[in-house]
Amino acid sequence: RKTWDERFEDLLAYKEEHGHTLVPQLAGPLGIWVKQQRTEYRNMKAGRKTPMTAEKALRLKEIGFHFNAERFKGRGREVE
Repeated sequence: RKTWDERFEDLLAYKEEHGHTLVPQLAGPLGIWVKQQRTEYRNMKAGRKTPMTAEKALRLKEIGFHFNAERFKGRGREVE
């Protein structure tokens, strides 16, 4: 199982290849991880116990990560 930092590096590689961080949920382990980051971010904002931290959220935001990807749903190919 990869660490958070290893998955973050995978996300950076995905962004390098595709030009965005909108990883489809069905894109294997990275897609699952990305979905989990959005869930954990919502939990953090709601004051629930979560492994998400302000530092992790900031690192994700700095690379253009969208915590609310609903508006992009089904449009991944169009973004590329």
